[in-house]
Amino acid sequence: MVELINFLDTLYEKQLATLTWRNAEQVAKYFQIKYIEEKIHKNWLAKLAMPNPKAIAFFIRINGQDIGVTYFHSIDHEKKQTDWGIYIYDETMRRKGVGKEALSECLRYAENVLKLNMVFLEILESNVAAKSLYEKFGFKLIWQKGNIIRMGKTLKPSYQ
Repeated sequence: MVELINFLDTLYEKQLATLTWRNAEQVAKYFQIKYIEEKIHKNWLAKLAMPNPKAIAFFIRINGQDIGVTYFHSIDHEKKQTDWGIYIYDETMRRKGVGKEALSECLRYAENVLKLNMVFLEILESNVAAKSLYEKFGFKLIWQKGNIIRMGKTLKPSYQ
């Protein structure tokens, strides 16, 4: 079973260590930006702790082991929308339903905690498995520019 652990509930050193995960070849190949500098990562971590943050990040934990990261960014409470992302650092945990379970939990969080109506994401065209998963969850194509695909899903927050 997947647990999502808020970055703010973990040690700063552990948060910093995710930069190594994110820049690893087996993860970076799925991102538009292939390398994140430490200064940029530290700045992002600082923004997570601000009041009314525009980003929220979680460790993906299975059986006590952190195996990846999922996050909301560009959170806009006025427009009631956000962008979402995920990466599984531990390659042995890929294609085992972890992404599916994490996505499900994150959509519930976006609806019930953040009270949002729309979630967007971007993937590389070559990431066929991710695109298939997102389509199964009801994400629709918004646009494609070159090898970048943007998808979106309308939510039905429980407070409506």
